[in-house]
Amino acid sequence: MNDAQERDRLAARGLDVTVPNVARIYDFILGGKDNFDADRAAAAQLLAVIPGGSGPARMNRAFLGRVVHFLAAERGIRQFLDIGSGLPTASNVHQIAQAADPSARVVYVDSDPVVVLHAQAILEDRAKGVAAVRGDLRDPDGITASPAVRELIDFSQPVAVLLFAVLHFVPDADDPRALLARFGDVMAPGSALALSHITDENIDEEAARAGRAVYQSASAPIVPRSRAQIEGFFDGLDLLPPGVVGISHWPEPDPGGAALHFYGGVAVKPPALPSAPRRQQALLPPRYLATLYNYARLRVMSPRPAPDLDLRRDQVIRAARDLAESDGWAAVTMRRLAGDLGVTQPVLYSAFDGRQALIDAVALNGFRDLAAALEAVDASPMARMRAYLDFAAAHPRVYEAMFSLPSGLAFGTEDTPEPLRRAFLGIRDAFPAGDETQAEVAWAAMHGLAALQASGRLRPSHTQARLDLAHRMLTEEEAR
Repeated sequence: MNDAQERDRLAARGLDVTVPNVARIYDFILGGKDNFDADRAAAAQLLAVIPGGSGPARMNRAFLGRVVHFLAAERGIRQFLDIGSGLPTASNVHQIAQAADPSARVVYVDSDPVVVLHAQAILEDRAKGVAAVRGDLRDPDGITASPAVRELIDFSQPVAVLLFAVLHFVPDADDPRALLARFGDVMAPGSALALSHITDENIDEEAARAGRAVYQSASAPIVPRSRAQIEGFFDGLDLLPPGVVGISHWPEPDPGGAALHFYGGVAVKPPALPSAPRRQQALLPPRYLATLYNYARLRVMSPRPAPDLDLRRDQVIRAARDLAESDGWAAVTMRRLAGDLGVTQPVLYSAFDGRQALIDAVALNGFRDLAAALEAVDASPMARMRAYLDFAAAHPRVYEAMFSLPSGLAFGTEDTPEPLRRAFLGIRDAFPAGDETQAEVAWAAMHGLAALQASGRLRPSHTQARLDLAHRMLTEEEAR
């Protein structure tokens, strides 16, 4: 298939290959074949202004190989999450890791749909411990909670998170340090973070400006950073020797001076600090224990009004909901909530059996709020569907929990929870009596469109387009 045919095929799928793409530019520099005229032109501009030609890209690829071999063969890590992986080429992560241990598992993550399509076509199937999924570094929770990622990666065990030549496409406005901290929160002790990052510390200003200009017209602008800034990405982790160095030196010490193009380093998550040992208490004779118990029963344990568990449940649900919306579900733990609410964990466990029970309660509360939002607008299909999508856009984490319930998409069954039944009726009542087929299609269509919205594949500004699509689906169903 020639360039024109491939371009037309991808255009039919909504993919524009006339705009230079950072992954395909990199592929061309490395000598790959999965690139187009726009990518090759941008790469030619870049190579014309950056000293060293394709050398830096090849050094970065070699650095990746050395790091993966070190983590697999010497640190014993058997899980790898390669974010911003780019197009598959020679000596891929899974090939190096599985050479050290055939049981090693690798998930490649990239935000570019073309990259993911190519990777899925080229890489081995998931049964062999390899997968390629679409995800954005700026959404750590979306990556770590992805079912495709969780199928292969067990975050309770050490995992290597690889960020090679990708963080320099994340501007300071997106707070890359906070994004890395989110990954660190879910990584088990002994996990590793390895990264490489472009620097312009030793490139003259004119060449650096010209290089940045090339990427301004590509799919992502570039942000070179200093060694000190790159070292800051490892905060909270133990940086392994030789630290952050020019990538051509690692794992040997840096002989000094600034790196010409890339800095890189590897760090591991330290073990949790052990709790202080409890002092052994002297045992008291039984008669003294009996006396103390009776005194406590009379003086301290006299009957008191029971706490208002319904009120406490609502407080906890609201706190969990707000924390999830701000920091993601990974941040919602019983310990964190107890600290935020100023209570002990046993108090929370008196109201909920555990964290999952609390998340389910947030989900049911979300269906209750969705039902109220539907009932607050006109009983017309378009008005109710718009209210549904607006609710999902305003509460993405709650919405995620709502449809992670086993009954999240079910309705009309004996075990349908009341809040879910009420929310479904908010859609059904917008259609003519007895026409439940359209209502069910509308319910499923709204879920699918809201999920696309949450994944970033539909822009929030396209509400009317989403509603038109749902209406067209309903019309087609009615015609059948």
